[in-house]
Amino acid sequence: MQFRQLRSFFYSQYFSDGLRITIGVLIPAMILAQFDMLDAGVSMSLGALAVSIVDIPGPVAQKRNAMLICNLCIFIVAIVTGFARFNLFTLGVEVTLFSFVFSMFTIYGTRAAFVGTGSLLVMILVMDKAVNPNEVLSFSAVILAGGIWYMLFSLVFFGIRPYRAAQQTLGENIADIAKFLRIKAAFYLQDTDIDDNYRKLVSQQIHVSQHQDAVREILFKSRILVRESTSPSRVLVLTFVDLVDMYENIMATHYDYADLREKFESTGILTDIAKILNHMADEVANAGYIVLSNSKYKHPVDFLPELEQLKLKIDTLGDNPKEVSNLVLKKILVNLRDMNQKITNIYNYYSSASAKTLSENQRKIEYSKFVTHQDYAPHIFTDNLSFKSAAFKHALRVALVCLIGFITAKTMSHGKHSYWILLTIIVILKPGFSLSKQRNYQRLIGTICGGLIGIGIIIFIPDKTIEFVFMVFFMLGCYSFQRLNYVVSVLLMTPYILILFNFLGVNNILAERISDTIIGSVIAFIASYLIFPSWEFEQIQVKHCLRSPARSSNVRTSARYMLPGR
Repeated sequence: MQFRQLRSFFYSQYFSDGLRITIGVLIPAMILAQFDMLDAGVSMSLGALAVSIVDIPGPVAQKRNAMLICNLCIFIVAIVTGFARFNLFTLGVEVTLFSFVFSMFTIYGTRAAFVGTGSLLVMILVMDKAVNPNEVLSFSAVILAGGIWYMLFSLVFFGIRPYRAAQQTLGENIADIAKFLRIKAAFYLQDTDIDDNYRKLVSQQIHVSQHQDAVREILFKSRILVRESTSPSRVLVLTFVDLVDMYENIMATHYDYADLREKFESTGILTDIAKILNHMADEVANAGYIVLSNSKYKHPVDFLPELEQLKLKIDTLGDNPKEVSNLVLKKILVNLRDMNQKITNIYNYYSSASAKTLSENQRKIEYSKFVTHQDYAPHIFTDNLSFKSAAFKHALRVALVCLIGFITAKTMSHGKHSYWILLTIIVILKPGFSLSKQRNYQRLIGTICGGLIGIGIIIFIPDKTIEFVFMVFFMLGCYSFQRLNYVVSVLLMTPYILILFNFLGVNNILAERISDTIIGSVIAFIASYLIFPSWEFEQIQVKHCLRSPARSSNVRTSARYMLPGR
């Protein structure tokens, strides 16, 4: 099973993203270094790194548009910062203003928020760059060239295998649902704490919903996947439709588990139900691996004998008038049969090249009606310039904290890389308090542990070739885990940066990086408490009050499969 999980990771979108970003960021510096133009190569890699932040899962058209906008933003930011850095007061004003404006991009969705993050990254890394006034434009153009290079590289990367991103996202979503099913199975076991299991269920439900939204974006906003009548596109759509139907069926099977245990624990039926659910979860996970790895069809387990034995036990309970009603068990049995049918359907889609096809009428459906749409109208920005807007308070908090961090960096930090204070603040500060607090701890732990690994490699492995191999390995791991596990990403990022600076001739920076990270973390942590704190429980209460109870009651069954997850 562990070997399967390892292989699944290498087939996953996380590793694919990490590989793409690593190659896209590394190539400019490596090529130009061969022509004694390492400084220009590093600047190009900076532009590529900034644009890579925007390169998150989604339709290729959205990726392209976002990367174009990001390139424009980083070019403007590089020019403004290049001139503003000659005056400390002007630079402080720029840091405050840009921190506010680009943090407000969160109102336009996740991808736009990453455009703001990439722009702020360029601002922070350029502000300490020694560039003469007559070189600012050419220096900014080199950064822009790096961003354009990465955009073209990424688009070609996806153009070679247009279905791969959809397969990866769908396969990961199936794996998430398998985990969700295992958590549901645990409710039927006597030794499971119901309250604790509910917390796990809600947490996993968030992962499932996020992945489902990503699949919808790719499937139903992609011209290739929706309008082309190719077998791969039809199979992906059909698989997703059955997957959503199965997930909603699992979501609908909610019972009073404490009451179930009290009534039926002695019969052993609940243990049988949990066993069947776990077996089904294994088959769902296998189906996810088939989709993720794009491998050949594997015949699913036949659950009918197990379900028939369960039915006989349930019927036996109903024959005894002294026993409690077995109606709830019959409902569970019906749901198990339905899930078995959905699992069989998904396997059948991958049984041969001649998979089931969508009808002509189905292909003419306007799929864009079944996905969320982001409005990018300018008035949304101005409408949110109010303390009633959580995004406005977050942007104002980021601006004020970055100003404090900037002043601290120029007065307290004695190193040459004081921008790490600002970089730490930008990465840690999030709209919600709990996420900011979590990121704070993770960045500190990752920086310290990763720093020790990096210093150990530099001291005990003097061979530059081996150090370069380690750097590429840490770089690949850092970008692969940045959406999967932040603390692992930071742990790998720190030795990668230390080895990189060692190649650039900058040594003994571990103490500086750790101290600046601690300073930035402390500032961000205190600010999260004192400057317009955002408590998540308040937002949940507001959303609950504003939610319309009839939101989905009028949706037709055929459309329900493709609507955003509830």
